[in-house]
Amino acid sequence: MKLTWSHAFVPVENLNEMVDFYTGLLGFNVSDRIGQEKDGNGVVFLSQDREAEHHQLAFASASELPKKAPAAHFAFRTTDLDTVKALALKLKAADESMTVKAMSHGNTWSIYFRDPESNGIEVFCDTPWMVDQPCSFEWNVDDDNDAIHQSTLAAIKDRPDFADNPRVSS
Repeated sequence: MKLTWSHAFVPVENLNEMVDFYTGLLGFNVSDRIGQEKDGNGVVFLSQDREAEHHQLAFASASELPKKAPAAHFAFRTTDLDTVKALALKLKAADESMTVKAMSHGNTWSIYFRDPESNGIEVFCDTPWMVDQPCSFEWNVDDDNDAIHQSTLAAIKDRPDFADNPRVSS
């Protein structure tokens, strides 16, 4: 059985704040609403590509659901390192107190941060290489792409499980 990502349905304490964060900083669009008026109750469906997926995230005010079910983090793939770096800078500019941690797992360049209700979010792109996990080390979003490629390769090239990533051309 092959499963592909469709959506997450998440209970939230402050529906309006969560919708503002995901639409304002992460580029989602509201694709649908159920019962959300000025009181902030209801369900809001969000997608970055409604034609491909009606919703990738659905947020429901906690009063709409029987209990809060926390998630460790949501992971979103993007196509390139520049997009990951730009988002890290955008998040820091929007909220200087926000912690944005840049980590490589050898096969990804990831940033980790939290939304207004402390749900973990990972945004990543693939590197041109594969390594078995666990593998984790920090990288600097302010470095140029060549320096990030070189430092990542230096960190993983001597591992016995090192290989080219078939999904990415170097």
